Amino acid sequence: MTRVDEVPVLTNATAESMLPVALPLGVQATVFSAPSSGVVVEVPSRRPVLSPQFEPRAEAELRSTLRDVAGALPGARRGVVAVEEFRGPWGVPDLAALSPARMQQRLAAQVPPLLSAHDCRLVVSAARWTEPAELGARAGVSSGQVLRYVRRLVRLGALIEEGGRVRRAPGMVTMGHLWALEAKVDDWQGGLSQAHRYRLWADGAVLVLGRARVGVDVLAEQARLYRVGLVVGGRWVVRPRVVLTDDATRLHASEHMLAALIGADQQPAASA
Repeated sequence: MTRVDEVPVLTNATAESMLPVALPLGVQATVFSAPSSGVVVEVPSRRPVLSPQFEPRAEAELRSTLRDVAGALPGARRGVVAVEEFRGPWGVPDLAALSPARMQQRLAAQVPPLLSAHDCRLVVSAARWTEPAELGARAGVSSGQVLRYVRRLVRLGALIEEGGRVRRAPGMVTMGHLWALEAKVDDWQGGLSQAHRYRLWADGAVLVLGRARVGVDVLAEQARLYRVGLVVGGRWVVRPRVVLTDDATRLHASEHMLAALIGADQQPAASA
């Protein structure tokens, strides 16, 4: 695997020249690049983990390998946005990588991140003009609560209201394919279990092992069973595949990435 070299910390104006989209205003990023892989624009999370855990030195040394892997993901040649210790809908992978195909469209919506699964189900279920009662039934939200949810989503701009019916706002899109990467020194069983859980919301997951305690063929078989990618000792063993979850879950995960980029309570804004 080609080593991804670090470029000094850059403002978003410089970083976005290496991406097909603009980063949110005020974001600083560290850019990692290599001729044979994609550009990795790493952004510090504005939604850090609540109780940071001690990171063994050996796992910390795998950070550069995580960036290498992010730069070699499907679609990464156009650039990926990466966040360490990403607070996903369920679990905290060591690195999350976004192929930001529609990030600009989501930023332009100027709607704060929707971190409620109920909110995301309602927004996705409103693909056409729908009355709130029908929308609640479609999204699995009780009739006693749906009006409260809908009014708030209209106020935020996530839903558009007209004549008593609502519809999904055009900018409320999933920002792109989202990958979850987990690094372990040699705990392949724990790592596979975690990566598999991330598959509940991520479009793909990869386990990065520093070394193998069992045969690589055994690891490869298990990785394919769990439907995750596998890197051992800096070498690809199983390439990851995009396996999409349902639309509401994808939007929910994408909104968590938006919160990591701009903060949970902030209104997004792209640079001009």
